[in-house]
Amino acid sequence: MEIISPRERKTHVEYCLRFKHLDDTNSGYSFPCDEHGLIDIMSLAPDGLDNWKLCNAPENPENVGPAVFEKDEWQYWQDAIGKCECGREVVLYNQFYNSCDCGALYNNFGQRLAPIEQWGEETGESLADMMSSYDPEEIR
Repeated sequence: MEIISPRERKTHVEYCLRFKHLDDTNSGYSFPCDEHGLIDIMSLAPDGLDNWKLCNAPENPENVGPAVFEKDEWQYWQDAIGKCECGREVVLYNQFYNSCDCGALYNNFGQRLAPIEQWGEETGESLADMMSSYDPEEIR
C-alpha cells in the first residue's frame, strides 16, 4: 500500500462573539466570526439573526453583557490515507484492521494483513481470544 496522506496532527481554530446573560453567566449567545471579530450576518440562520438583533438592541431585552471576542483552538489526529493494491483509497483509522471494498485488509501503518479467518493459526488462538487480551494503552 502506498500512503498518499500520512497521519498528522491538525489544529482547528474558531472565533466567536459571546454575549453572556448578566443574571446567569453560564448561559447566553454565541455567534461565529472571523479572526477580526466580524460576523457575516447574511450567513446566520433566521433564528440566529433574531438573536443577534436582540443582543445588540439598545434596550437589551435579553439582559446580556457586551460581546466578548473568544478564540477556541483544539488539536486532533487526522487519519492516514493509503492507496490499496486495487487502486481504491482506504482511511487507516482502526488499530486492528482497515478494509478496502475489494476485501484487502491493512493495519493502521498500511501493511497488508492476512484474511481474518487465518489470524491465530500459528498459535491456535481464536479471534475472541486475541480480542480479550487487547489493551488499548499498550498500543499507544
